Amino acid sequence: MWIRNINGTDKRRPPYPYRDKTWVEFWEVITKNKAKTGMIGGHVQKVKSKDRAWYIAVITPEQKAIIDTSYEYFGALAKIHPKK
Repeated sequence: MWIRNINGTDKRRPPYPYRDKTWVEFWEVITKNKAKTGMIGGHVQKVKSKDRAWYIAVITPEQKAIIDTSYEYFGALAKIHPKK
């Protein structure tokens, strides 16, 4: 799938009840996957989709630096505010 980074989200924290976790730990809990060492949690949106929800993707610092363009992502996404 194609995603794009959401800029200006560095100070955001995971939603309750995950406030004490990092974004990578949040992603691991939600997706039930284990992130590789050196990866970071990035706020992203899907591209080429009607879905405008925000997600956490486990990405590299180089991918986090991509601004104003989309890139292909092959991992799992963790929706930040899933519907109950």
